Amino acid sequence: MLRGSSTRTWPEQSEPCANTSAPDPNYSLNMERPARPRTSLPFKLGLLGLSVVTALGVGEILIRCRGEKPAQTSLGFTVEPANAHLYRRDESLGYAHVPNQRISVTLPCDTHFTITTTRHGRRATRLAVLDEADALPEIWIFGCSFTLGWGLNDDQTFPWLLQQGLPEYNVENFGVSGYSTLQSLIQFEEQLAAGRRPALVVLAYASFHDERNTMGPFRRKAVGWAWQNWGEAAQPYATMDATGRIARHRSESYLPWVPFTKLSALAEFLEWKVVFARERHAARTDHRHEISQRLVAEFAQLSRDHGASFVLAEILGGDDMVGYCAQRGIRAGDISAPLGDPGMIIPCDVHPNAKANQIVAARLEMLLFPLLAPGPHH
Repeated sequence: MLRGSSTRTWPEQSEPCANTSAPDPNYSLNMERPARPRTSLPFKLGLLGLSVVTALGVGEILIRCRGEKPAQTSLGFTVEPANAHLYRRDESLGYAHVPNQRISVTLPCDTHFTITTTRHGRRATRLAVLDEADALPEIWIFGCSFTLGWGLNDDQTFPWLLQQGLPEYNVENFGVSGYSTLQSLIQFEEQLAAGRRPALVVLAYASFHDERNTMGPFRRKAVGWAWQNWGEAAQPYATMDATGRIARHRSESYLPWVPFTKLSALAEFLEWKVVFARERHAARTDHRHEISQRLVAEFAQLSRDHGASFVLAEILGGDDMVGYCAQRGIRAGDISAPLGDPGMIIPCDVHPNAKANQIVAARLEMLLFPLLAPGPHH
């Protein structure tokens, strides 16, 4: 030991010094993270509901801007007298004309016309009431609104014009707006059951009657609530089974696939999308045109069985029903007016106007000519 040196004692360290340069691998695991506030389930559901309502509200605004509207609950026309009803419920037909009345109708496009019904509920074809004692041979014309003459006064309809050209006959207009071939056949059956016998029967047919005969999705939606006051829930329709047998049914009240269609234009828009999809399927599977053909054949056979001549008159054109009848020896012809011409239809409507009905009447008389008894006009 060197002189003068002293021994220095270093205090002992109780634990070794930590190496600050190397991180503790367990540090991040040992740190306690701050707790996040939990979102309650009601809050989440409320937020989801608010989002859905907002999206639906925006959709409703946009769809209304496109001109879409909630479901139609009326036919959109007014009548005078104000408390008058054009139709009444009918047990077998669903609805029929109220008899013995003269009613004025105004369409949304401000088209005015007057409908006069006889004591039997058929549209008038002459000014004077025919005396039952003057038993003239009768021509019965069955059909839909084209035959009725929707949008026209009595004296503008083709049955009225045919009556003027054939005064030696009594022409009866059985046409009712919205009727199918099946409803026309039921009318005919009821008249025969009552003991009446016509000389000549005319069935005015159009291809759009096919979906009416089977009450397809589009037809069921189209009548929907708008026609419910006139027997929509009981309109007859037909089906065909696998064996080819035709059965008759009565329709049920319309039930939409999408809720709130009466209140929401968006719901009504979506409802129509569903209807069109189902209609495309039904058009391929429900045998609607074949059913129409069978109904026409039954019409013709009933006429023959009761001593009456039968004629099918195509009122729209472009359909094969005339050819079907020709193959079976049934007299048929196209009496349609050129409805592709805007000058042939009622403004803001699809029905033939007075000029078109003049063409139809002339073509129908030509079609009937070989079947008519000799008369002064011949």
